[in-house]
Amino acid sequence: QIHLIDRSVRDQEGQAWQYKNTWQAYVANNDMIRVEENLPFIKLRLPIASGMQWDGNAFFDASYGLSIGGETIDYFKEWQSEYTVVGGQMTILDTSYPDIVEVRLADYENRLEIRKATEVYARNIGLIYRSIYVVDTQCFEQCAQTPWDIKGEQGHIYIQRITNHN
Repeated sequence: QIHLIDRSVRDQEGQAWQYKNTWQAYVANNDMIRVEENLPFIKLRLPIASGMQWDGNAFFDASYGLSIGGETIDYFKEWQSEYTVVGGQMTILDTSYPDIVEVRLADYENRLEIRKATEVYARNIGLIYRSIYVVDTQCFEQCAQTPWDIKGEQGHIYIQRITNHN
């Protein structure tokens, strides 16, 4: 069974939502798959077990470059999915979500680039938090202690969190 996820976006709270696109989600062979922008990702793998790893990008060439700000970036470099928290708890905007599952999608950094991505899912709700740091720089020694949001020259930092699950 395929579930369709209609996505809408807005720049600021209070603005009207604008339809953006439709994603798909389905289960196949113990894999929870979500198709985002025509790329199929293995988001969760069953059975869920702390420390279990898998290739979340197995259905496409991970060297596939994405265009961000008019430039192509090696977005999925060094991505490897792993359950890092199983059965934990997370609080977002004064709401506590018990029985969460945290998936680390990427955890790679050197002086030129960072690829860190995490998704957190709550039982009976779904995705409640996502952070993605995909940033490149050419600033080396003089920027060694500078945060990525300042020294980054290409890419993006993306934080998404649930605001209301009713």
